[in-house]
Amino acid sequence: MSFSFPEQIKFTKGPGGFGLRFGGAANQVEGQQFGLGVFIAGVKPGGAGAAALAANSEVEVGFQIVTLNGQDMTTASTAELAAALKSIGNELELECVKNAALFDTYSKGKAEKVVRVTKNAAGFGLRFGGAANLSEGDE
Repeated sequence: MSFSFPEQIKFTKGPGGFGLRFGGAANQVEGQQFGLGVFIAGVKPGGAGAAALAANSEVEVGFQIVTLNGQDMTTASTAELAAALKSIGNELELECVKNAALFDTYSKGKAEKVVRVTKNAAGFGLRFGGAANLSEGDE
């Protein structure tokens, strides 16, 4: 894994929140399997995060979050990131580095598989899980 020098962005929460979406392992167990760390997965157009990223052209979607208001996030899960975000108030300071391997792992589908299932008299016998909605993980 290759790291660059951390880039810093600082901004204030807007009316719609920080305006960033985050990605990474949901918990430490998943992180052990697919890779630990969290990253910027997207921005809400017109939000505080979009303005902050535009002001710092070095940081972009896909960058790993190394620290959040001084708290180490190098091996954090999204659950740990969410807890940290809830405790910080209205000011956000991130140190970020480019980590394409981490971003690629989670943005390309960490466990993508194709299976063929045949329905019998009892049905398919499958249960599905996933995000409750498209904005899950937004803060």
